[in-house]
Amino acid sequence: MPHSEEVVSYRTLLRLPGALPTFVASSLGRLSYGTVGLALLLVVERASGSFAVAGLASASYGVGALTAPLKSRWIDRYGQRRLIALLGTTCSATLFGLATLSVSGVNNGAAYAALAGLTGLFAPPLGPAVRAVWATITDGVASRERAYSFDLGVEDTLFTGGPLLVGGLVLLDGPTLAIVVAAGLMLVGSVSFARSPAVSAHDGQAPTWEKRPLTGVLRSPGFALLLGVVVSLSTGLGIVDVSVAARAIEEAAPAAAGYVLAAMALGGIIGGQLWGRRTRSGSVLRQLTTFSIVLTVCLAGAAEASNLAVLAAVLAAFGTSMTPVLVLSYVAAERLGPRAGRTETSAWINTAFNAGIAFGSILGGLAIDRSGSTGSFLLGTAISATTVIFMISLGPRLERSINNSAALSDDNR
Repeated sequence: MPHSEEVVSYRTLLRLPGALPTFVASSLGRLSYGTVGLALLLVVERASGSFAVAGLASASYGVGALTAPLKSRWIDRYGQRRLIALLGTTCSATLFGLATLSVSGVNNGAAYAALAGLTGLFAPPLGPAVRAVWATITDGVASRERAYSFDLGVEDTLFTGGPLLVGGLVLLDGPTLAIVVAAGLMLVGSVSFARSPAVSAHDGQAPTWEKRPLTGVLRSPGFALLLGVVVSLSTGLGIVDVSVAARAIEEAAPAAAGYVLAAMALGGIIGGQLWGRRTRSGSVLRQLTTFSIVLTVCLAGAAEASNLAVLAAVLAAFGTSMTPVLVLSYVAAERLGPRAGRTETSAWINTAFNAGIAFGSILGGLAIDRSGSTGSFLLGTAISATTVIFMISLGPRLERSINNSAALSDDNR
């Protein structure tokens, strides 16, 4: 049964029936996602000698992940227990395939891009799935938002540990070993998640699935605008990932890329913890706009960073603002979407996020080959600044849609 307190502590959240094993299992799988991004970039760049090709492979992985809404719709219809294990096992197999290409000395970028695309295609939507479980076992918007903040904060912890793990494995035996570790984490995490008791309870308590068009959620007033904001902001993040790898190689310290990205994820942890402890106030529009401005300033600072240590500090501030943006996006999406499609609604936010990262990886790779990492960071700054202008001009429409849906959303929960 859902917990009845208005707002619960993090410890209490983990004491909810079945929460701890479910959360731990999903975290193992998501740690795989934290390692595969940087490892894939380094493996393909080493094989092809081009960051444009590496960015294309990374984008292919992101494009494959754009099927998350469809996979999440199937999960909402047929249950998490049935599909998460199948998707996770297949995704793990494609990661082992990438490692095999690397060990075999293949330098064809198209082969890596194709297999990376399959990896994204079969990647289980563990984030949306566990947030759907949180929505089932918590009660009230405030407690649910606290659970999301906790979940995203830990997810950022995983994305801190992921690059650090990659950095250590690169020093130990190169990026191929990191791909192998990512495959193992995905296999164990997804299978354990599917077998957890809270997932079984969620499948049994989930609202009846309603047949509706795949684009039905997009027809909700304001939802497309919300996705546009997420895509634009995450494009800057995609540029950051590939630019950090390039800057580290420019400084003749490729393993340091993991530590710089870990600093950014550490900032996300801090942002998630602070956001989860604050009292909710102010409009979604003003908060999203404020954080977008901070992201823009941080990207500009990254372009001018004099060394990797300064870059890590600037990107830590970037990460601190990125986590609240995601929390706000998930809460807004839940209010705008149907209750019977919680996994699908959350997956649309993940999909928009991954689409932006994929697009940013392509743009960043092209910019790096032309003007180095500084040019790619400046490109990210321009995109983020455009997002701020977009939100100032069209954001009020999004705010009205969220406010108009709020009362109905609360009544339906």
